[in-house]
Amino acid sequence: SYIPILLTDYTDTTTLYSAYQIIRPDSNISTPSLPTSEAIRFPNMKILIVTGSYPPETCGVGDYTYNLFNCVAARASKWMLYTSRNWKFKSICKTIREIKAFSADVIFMQSPTMGYGWSLVPHIVTAFFSCCTPIKYAVVLHEFTQLSFKARLAASIMLLTANHVVFTNETDRQSAIHYSRRLRKRSSVVKIFSNIQKVPKPKTTDQRRFDLVNFGHIRPGKGIEVFLQAVQEIRSQAIPAQVILVGQVPKGYEPYYEQIAEMCARLSVPIRLNLSDEEVASILNDSKIAYLPFPDGISERRGSFLAAATNGVIVLSNAGRFTYEALRQSVVITSPECAARNIIRILSLPAERQVELQRKSLLFLSEYMPHSWDEIATAYNNIASNLTK
Repeated sequence: SYIPILLTDYTDTTTLYSAYQIIRPDSNISTPSLPTSEAIRFPNMKILIVTGSYPPETCGVGDYTYNLFNCVAARASKWMLYTSRNWKFKSICKTIREIKAFSADVIFMQSPTMGYGWSLVPHIVTAFFSCCTPIKYAVVLHEFTQLSFKARLAASIMLLTANHVVFTNETDRQSAIHYSRRLRKRSSVVKIFSNIQKVPKPKTTDQRRFDLVNFGHIRPGKGIEVFLQAVQEIRSQAIPAQVILVGQVPKGYEPYYEQIAEMCARLSVPIRLNLSDEEVASILNDSKIAYLPFPDGISERRGSFLAAATNGVIVLSNAGRFTYEALRQSVVITSPECAARNIIRILSLPAERQVELQRKSLLFLSEYMPHSWDEIATAYNNIASNLTK
């Protein structure tokens, strides 16, 4: 049931990567080719990325992993990738053997992902490699404060055993430190970057066709009903706003999508599903306002906010515990009750005032967020280097 594969074709002027990998047929492991136009120094270590989801599966962390793994810095550093759909307890020994077969020096496990489901296997694997092998094992925890009590309890296995924990924001890190003070020295923050790239030629607001957009995963907890309520209020005032909903439907949420689709049909809101990153960027570049009402408020870990701001969309959202002052100043803060009124107000602003709102978000991204996936990959390399000293 195991397939040995010899990879020897990742070469520039010399062989850069040659290793045996042992994988299962249901695993999806790949290493992208290296660009030959750029000479890059490689860290003297083998880095493996472990994830439970990877495109074409619908998962935000899976999309993050794909973009990170395929950036120039990661490819040049000869990163390896392990992803599997089988995280059942009865297969835990096979999973450990498969991961060990990479002979990595440092492992970064992405968590949580849709692919893990409710399995505790990723937590046990973390404890095994961190405590029972010389391999340095780091967990990239994309969520912590928002997790349910049971999920945080399970995550504590990772927090207490991993050699290093990477958080995507300082608030999550400080919250986790309350669980274990040892994390103060065994953790760091690497902020995320937009999964949707910036269009080559951003349009001015007067050139944009859609007045209002909402996009992301279509599932509960994303504020889609609040968005559609604002649309209904706008429609009730006979304002001819062009509205669009863009997204993906994660597996298991099809019944919820059917309810949203019925609401959109009644409000004459078209839905575009499963678009490519380029198509999403194009629609964002053609949209004036993105109303993104999150239950816990807007934060820098919200990829939909980053994608909208990157493509010059004026972002309207609500504040929460993660909304620090600089972020608050970069968007238009509203409550659900005032959202429709604020949308109408922004659409009636003169073009120069709309441009000013666009620039505030872009300035925030420039000053507070990573500028590329290569910057994030370099941060991973630095963490790996420190772990292997």
